[in-house]
Amino acid sequence: MSSGAYRLWAALAHELVRLVCDERPRYKHNQIVRALLEHTRGDWIDWKTDITLRDLDAQLAAIKALDCTDNSRTAPVFTDDGKELRLRAPWFTPSAAEPDEPPASNPTA
Repeated sequence: MSSGAYRLWAALAHELVRLVCDERPRYKHNQIVRALLEHTRGDWIDWKTDITLRDLDAQLAAIKALDCTDNSRTAPVFTDDGKELRLRAPWFTPSAAEPDEPPASNPTA
């Protein structure tokens, strides 16, 4: 979405009025404020969508820039002892604060 698809000043006015209404809820019932919010809602939605898509594009570019040829990670290991199915990640080494085994479950009487 290009920045010309919406009126930036209308979107900013909508955002500003929303922030003021969050701080002072009595303005939400003002007829002029309601009209302004309704009139600028479309521009605000397009602006927020544009910002979100730009952020997503930046995140995707950063992910693509990572070296994906690192083969040091192996596939997760599934083990089944008949009672429970466990999943281990060989590339993860737990720290001393994290127990290797889950706590024993409380037996029911």
